Amino acid sequence: MSVNGLLYHRYHQFTQLFQQKPPKFLSTGALAFLGAFLAILLINPMAMALEKITLVLPVPLGTISINLVDLDTLVNTNQPPNTLKSLLDQAQVKPEAFRQVLTQELDLNKFGVNFTTFDRFLNSPIGEIVLDQINQYVYTPTRAGDVKSLRSAFVLSVADDSKVTLIEFLRRFGPKEMQINVIPLISFYDKLTGGKGGDLQVVFSQMRSTLQQLVCNAPSA
Repeated sequence: MSVNGLLYHRYHQFTQLFQQKPPKFLSTGALAFLGAFLAILLINPMAMALEKITLVLPVPLGTISINLVDLDTLVNTNQPPNTLKSLLDQAQVKPEAFRQVLTQELDLNKFGVNFTTFDRFLNSPIGEIVLDQINQYVYTPTRAGDVKSLRSAFVLSVADDSKVTLIEFLRRFGPKEMQINVIPLISFYDKLTGGKGGDLQVVFSQMRSTLQQLVCNAPSA
């Protein structure tokens, strides 16, 4: 079982325990948060395992790998390491724009959704369908337990404040490697947002345009 999977398992053990005999002074939301907090305390959070994100590009272009530590460096220092800067230059994406994508918050509170509601949604039949859909574009090399890893990463990301950023989600993802099928994911995001995805939409559109140009210019086999 991955670290995030174990954290998620511990979290549900605690919430189920408290729900069976809840302390009178704790609300349902407080119980859910307490379960997540205690689960994280039991397992060293430094053991989070994601190390590499592999971008799966159209066939002529192959794949590109990005180390999570390079993304952390960009987020923490505003400066991308040389390897990441080279990739961003090729994609014609400015480092500051990419950093904004990594740190842009999705605040569930604005939609009237708290941590407990979000957790229940992800464990519902509809939530399972949504995670399955995401898993078509975001997956691990083995494809084993992907939906559970995705669910765990989402739950642990929103546990403290009902907010999630992309970099926080990546840090909470348990397996060592994540693979992202870039073009289909961008198309899925377009459908999901109706073409109104803000800064992320702009970066995605630029990436898609650049990739399409590279595919057109790629030498024939």
